[in-house]
Amino acid sequence: MVKIKAVAWDMDGCAADSEVIAMQLAVSAAADYAQKQKPGLVVDQKTRDNFVQSTMGQTITEIGEHVAAAYGVQMPKDLQNVVTSQTIQALTSSCKPSPGALEAMQGIKDSGLQQWIATSSAPDRVVATISTTGIDKVLPKQEWDWFSATKTKPDPEVYLRSIATRGFEPAEVMAIEDSKTGAMAAKAAGVGYIVGYVGGSHIPEAKKEKHAQELLALGVDVVVRDLREVPGILQGVNSPGGLARRPGASAVAAFMPT
Repeated sequence: MVKIKAVAWDMDGCAADSEVIAMQLAVSAAADYAQKQKPGLVVDQKTRDNFVQSTMGQTITEIGEHVAAAYGVQMPKDLQNVVTSQTIQALTSSCKPSPGALEAMQGIKDSGLQQWIATSSAPDRVVATISTTGIDKVLPKQEWDWFSATKTKPDPEVYLRSIATRGFEPAEVMAIEDSKTGAMAAKAAGVGYIVGYVGGSHIPEAKKEKHAQELLALGVDVVVRDLREVPGILQGVNSPGGLARRPGASAVAAFMPT
């Protein structure tokens, strides 16, 4: 069995507890635009919270399209720019690492394995998030500031490109993901082992079990609530006999960066 030689972290909702900050701002901006375009429309807080849950892991543009479709309106072309600017300000002032993330990263680092951030978020947002959370104290800059993905998850590009850039085979990499789109991207890339994470603040306590089951149904190998379990899982996967992996986990055709 191929051993895991590297770990690829999803950023928003995994390495950093940033998902709820970014998504609330995106949903709020889209809902506000919808109300302006449709006189009499009121998008209350409960509805906005539901939008946050139903668009988890999606881009600002996709969230805008989701809200627009719900109310039969058009989102403005500047939604992306407006929300990105607001998000960067919010992340810079209040973003924190996910509980246990820094400890897990340090444990992986101490084991001698390479790790990096596999995200399709905009570079300026990545810089704001990782600098504010202190992740840059564990991961050097080259492990998170390397390229801008042209496609977002669930497309596997972010994994295939980052893995190829570092000279690994997908089967040699463990991915850590919190969203269904992220899990689908990791599975499509053929990574060797997928850890699902449900401990983020963006997943309500009452929905954590359901979300865990949804991740497992998509092919995630194990789900954790505490990221500090990751180094132990990694050790178990690479031990003689190893932890069981899902059927069919295998590498895909080599992806070479452009």
